[in-house]
Amino acid sequence: MSGNYTPTYIQCPSGETYLRNASQSLSSEEIAWLAKRRPNVVQGLQSYLTNVGIQDFNVSQYISALNSSEGAIPTIGFTWSGGGMRSESSDYGQGRAFDSRVAAAVSARTGGLLQATTYVSGLSGGANALGPLGMADFENVEVMLQQGLLSTNASPSAFEEIFGKQEAGFNVTIADIFAIALNNATLKVPGNDSIDPFSRLWSDITSFTNFSSGLSPMPILMMNELIPAGLPGHNSYKGILIPANNARLNGTIYELTPFEFGSWQGRVSAFAKTQYLGTNFSAGQPLNDTCVQGFDNAAFMFGSADAAINFWLAESESNGNVGQFAKRDSVSTKIPYPSNEAQLEHTRLEDAVLANVKAIPQYLELLGNETVQEALYAMWPNPFANSNLSDANLRTQEFLYLADGSEYGQENPIVPLIQGARSPDFIVVNDADGSELSSGWMNGTSFVNTANWAQYNNLSFPKIPTANTMLNLNHTLFPTFYGCFEEDVPLVLYAADAPYTEYSNISSVSTTDPTPEQRMRLWNNTLSIYSQPIKLNASLTSDFPTCIACGSILRSLQRLNMTIPDECNTCFQEHCWDGTVDNSEPGFLAPALLYNPQETFQEWNASFYNTSQ
Repeated sequence: MSGNYTPTYIQCPSGETYLRNASQSLSSEEIAWLAKRRPNVVQGLQSYLTNVGIQDFNVSQYISALNSSEGAIPTIGFTWSGGGMRSESSDYGQGRAFDSRVAAAVSARTGGLLQATTYVSGLSGGANALGPLGMADFENVEVMLQQGLLSTNASPSAFEEIFGKQEAGFNVTIADIFAIALNNATLKVPGNDSIDPFSRLWSDITSFTNFSSGLSPMPILMMNELIPAGLPGHNSYKGILIPANNARLNGTIYELTPFEFGSWQGRVSAFAKTQYLGTNFSAGQPLNDTCVQGFDNAAFMFGSADAAINFWLAESESNGNVGQFAKRDSVSTKIPYPSNEAQLEHTRLEDAVLANVKAIPQYLELLGNETVQEALYAMWPNPFANSNLSDANLRTQEFLYLADGSEYGQENPIVPLIQGARSPDFIVVNDADGSELSSGWMNGTSFVNTANWAQYNNLSFPKIPTANTMLNLNHTLFPTFYGCFEEDVPLVLYAADAPYTEYSNISSVSTTDPTPEQRMRLWNNTLSIYSQPIKLNASLTSDFPTCIACGSILRSLQRLNMTIPDECNTCFQEHCWDGTVDNSEPGFLAPALLYNPQETFQEWNASFYNTSQ
């Protein structure tokens, strides 16, 4: 905790190692934390599996085997996608759907998997959900809602926090404005108004009761970088930095944990300690024995992970031709669009982009009349300057230009979890970005992009079909497993946001927060996605909460050479992609409510927003 939003300069502690080589696997701090987390994962699994009740599966025998073989304890991860306010709601909903403290989740027999999860990653809108949850020490999201911790409306006076940082010599950009605008309430400490919410640090998490005891998962934020002019890989549109086209395969993806910040692949393969970010380093050593404390301000970390305004501006300036988030592979897919697609896309662009683009002059005035090119990115002092752990060009950069983690075409922050050092067994991908189709639903492109990135970078990941196949086989309407019948890859459950009980494809950008009632309705839609309480396909016999439980322990059972329960085998036969390909032209995805198809969107809209039709 720094006292306020402004970082401070301190004398560096003696004997500290500030930079480490990524090839050394996990940091010593993460390894020590895992030793605390794993016994709690086992306890979480015992309660969760008992509540699910897999037929002919002896939970006690399995738990006893885990207690005798630490290497068999499954490593489970959740990924929370970008997509603005829409994804933020869905991501909170996923956390709620798997939380043993939520009565509705326990009743649905999905509650409890969160307590057995090791990692949760988020970017963009997902970072705006994961960040406050991590800073609340993984409190029950229903409790956070009751405490008012999910509000994002900031008072104008809150922006005065920025000026102190600027006067201390640090760059301030629109990322700082978003940091203040979105986190005035989310970072408050209930019952302790004496703590300035903007004084709280991401590295503070290491001292929180639940996290430090291994009682909660590790939150990881994902970001992309942009390369300044004059260096290989630079790309821009009218002076606006954007990723180069090949960044979708070889761009440097950064991750931020409470312990450290850095990258496993790309222009740097190293990590710097989170609590000393903002320090001017050379070859891993602070200049003049002066360190910075408080640069890892939690609000600014979220603002950095959500810094997409360069894309919004480029998309607006180019009339949608530049700066698009993950959409579709124009070469290998032929996804039809309705005859009024141009108007739909224009409306989407206005809803998602123009409100913030129109506000840019106000942002610049608030920042002291910086130029657009100076203000669009999160600018961090480069901790890898002059380090032989970074490439020759990154070494020369004084600053890193960080942006929204989805700008390389990956809306799902899967990359931090599939690193070999973490060896994941089961990943639940919650995809609610809504940028792939003008109807606001998903076609799987972002997921496919991650699979391509993993293959290019030699990381284990299951085979994924094309977006056409995902649409034709309804993989973006019904949760689907990938990797069940492959070896040496994590099992992945892909769950796209879909209209079960609510038309959840709401605008990604809004000037007002959803009401508590609206949040609960959207959260219950997400719960329905994972619990599948109504079987829409009579030919499927498996119970989906059971299938999720089976997925959580499949790799662990295989390592223990234990028999896979018959009910689990049925699950994988019915709900795992078996390699079937259908690349024919799919229909346009604009479904009615799956659980109430008679209700029109107009009727739902009037009910949800409490307006007359």
